[in-house]
Amino acid sequence: MKNLLSVIAIVTVIAGCNSKSTGKKFEVNGTINNNSARMIYLEEVPMTTMQRIVVDSAVIGKDGKYLLKTETKEASAYTLRLDQNTYPLAAVINDVSKITLDATFNKENNQFAESYEVKGSEASKQMKDFMVTLNSKLQTIFLNDKKTDSLQQAGAPDSIIFVLQSERTQLAADLKIFTRNAVNQSSNPALTMFELGNYQTTANNPGFKLEPVSMEEVINIVNETASKFPGHPGIAAIKKSLDGEMNKSGGWVGKQAPDFSMPDVNGKEIKLSSFRGKYVL
Repeated sequence: MKNLLSVIAIVTVIAGCNSKSTGKKFEVNGTINNNSARMIYLEEVPMTTMQRIVVDSAVIGKDGKYLLKTETKEASAYTLRLDQNTYPLAAVINDVSKITLDATFNKENNQFAESYEVKGSEASKQMKDFMVTLNSKLQTIFLNDKKTDSLQQAGAPDSIIFVLQSERTQLAADLKIFTRNAVNQSSNPALTMFELGNYQTTANNPGFKLEPVSMEEVINIVNETASKFPGHPGIAAIKKSLDGEMNKSGGWVGKQAPDFSMPDVNGKEIKLSSFRGKYVL
């Protein structure tokens, strides 16, 4: 139940956060190499739903250059996406007014950049490092699981399977520690919530078999972030909503989780109550 509540804290509590415009401009420019895409989109990633919202678009020049602009609000995460691609090209943070992002693709794969470089934004560089390391660690876990499954199907001795399972447990623990350290070292409140949200989303996918951040840890992270960034209205609103929910319920321990609905991986709305009587991660 604690694991479930940690997700509720990220998804529903943050919903009380309403960004206020600062009147400042945010610009992302760069060059796209080895890709025939015609359009590029700048999408804001709200803390509430993680559902991307297009805030600007531009035609990519014949030389691969592009320029995207929007009005900034409070510290926020943004993604760049090419044409109608399902997955974003990269993510950035609006901690500065101008960011340069150059990306190079493999000509045989126009969905994922082979490499990209961010200039001018320290928070965006931290985000890139976090995502690269997160994906690398997830890949290691995936390969471990694949090897374990193959050996089990081949009838390998339990002693060999146990070693691989122990390694997997340690890999998962290391990934959670890595995320907590990244959150502690974050230089930006939007980066903090982006890192936490990405880990929680991944951990709550049953296929990864990871331990989500507990409710207690979520509260600590929000409190630490509010203390570190006292002038950020979004984080202040998150903390206020979290405190209000905790005071109203008298704490979550021993309480029934409130019913809520969220889209699954296919976009279908699923209610928590539909899993009543079943184990829910």
